[in-house]
Amino acid sequence: MQQQQQQQQQQQQQRQQQQQQQQHQQQQQKQQQQQQQQQQQQQHQQQQQQQQQQQQQLQQQQQQQQQQQQQRQQQQQQQQQQLTADATPAAAAAAAAAAAATAATAAAGTAAAAARER
Repeated sequence: MQQQQQQQQQQQQQRQQQQQQQQHQQQQQKQQQQQQQQQQQQQHQQQQQQQQQQQQQLQQQQQQQQQQQQQRQQQQQQQQQQLTADATPAAAAAAAAAAAATAATAAAGTAAAAARER
């Protein structure tokens, strides 16, 4: 009887130990799951950071393109200003020449009329 009781007690102790081991395993699994979740969260955060960096790079590229466009516009304006500056004296000279020609024609006309009267 005593032996049986002792065996039963030993079996109970073994069962308790098994239960404790199972509980321990469950805790370890929970910890592993938590670690996995944390890793996933970190990966998400890294992805978000990468996306933000990409967006910043895109914005910088757009700003550079805008600056290039502005530079082109400034160059075009400068070219136009040079053209008008170049054209103005030439136009003035042409106008003066035309005026001189008109005056010469008028003078020639008057001279011819005077010659006829004689």
